[in-house]
Amino acid sequence: MKNIILILLMPLYIFSSCKGQDKEEKQKPEVYKAKCEGEYSTGQKTTEREKKWSLTKSDVLSIISLSKEIDAQEVHYTYPITPCNIDIKGFNLKGNKVNLFINGGSNLQITDGSKITILGCDDPKCQKYFLLPKEDMNDEAESVNDSNYKVKNTYKVDFDNDKISDSIIIKQKTEQQQEFKMEMYKNGNLFFSKLFYCDSMLLDLQVKYGQIFNIKIENKDQYGNVFRKVTIPVLFKNKEFYIEKLFVANFGISAKTGENEWTTKEVSNKTNLEDLDIDTLESKDNGDYK
Repeated sequence: MKNIILILLMPLYIFSSCKGQDKEEKQKPEVYKAKCEGEYSTGQKTTEREKKWSLTKSDVLSIISLSKEIDAQEVHYTYPITPCNIDIKGFNLKGNKVNLFINGGSNLQITDGSKITILGCDDPKCQKYFLLPKEDMNDEAESVNDSNYKVKNTYKVDFDNDKISDSIIIKQKTEQQQEFKMEMYKNGNLFFSKLFYCDSMLLDLQVKYGQIFNIKIENKDQYGNVFRKVTIPVLFKNKEFYIEKLFVANFGISAKTGENEWTTKEVSNKTNLEDLDIDTLESKDNGDYK
């Protein structure tokens, strides 16, 4: 009789054990671990915390729901890029199998067949999932502002071509309008500053010949008319900014025609940007530039 009871209870025991095992397995979330390769452009090594970065399936779904679609230019200029990524193949997203490439700088790519969608997560709720939050140019500009200068423009560039965006901030002195300050930042840290004396100053990032940006400055007469324009192509190598030539355009009476017109000349002399003196270089006239 006792053996019969045990035989009858055996299926119930097996069912109960399997159910408990299933419950235990369901309690273990699927974890995706990061892979860190290389280092930051500043030479900074990845930390142990960064190397241990991971996300669960629930985390990934939360990130996607909080993110918005962006283009490649936006991710390049406004999102940090870290050496740590989480690469997930065959992720189940709304019934579709997709590949995910998640960077620690609050951005990710979703590949569905041949279509690639770039997402950026700038919601404050995203910060707990990533290594670095989206960079805020306005906050950065305010943090480096002071009582003597007013921020005129903020630019996002990539000095090292390492897909990590850096910042250049142009300030104008509030009391002396002819004084501008150019400040350069990497990873939020100021590492270059230079004063320029002119009436207007801006950067041109649409470059063609290997420079990282052009500085464009103007000088005006007492009536507000521009009489000089200077274009300075800036190169970057071995962590140093330098120029090889600049272009100066002056408006005045031409020695050739006797008429008021713009004449442009190329001034060549390899110089560190820090040591650049425009007036000194301009005196080294190499002739008209056509």
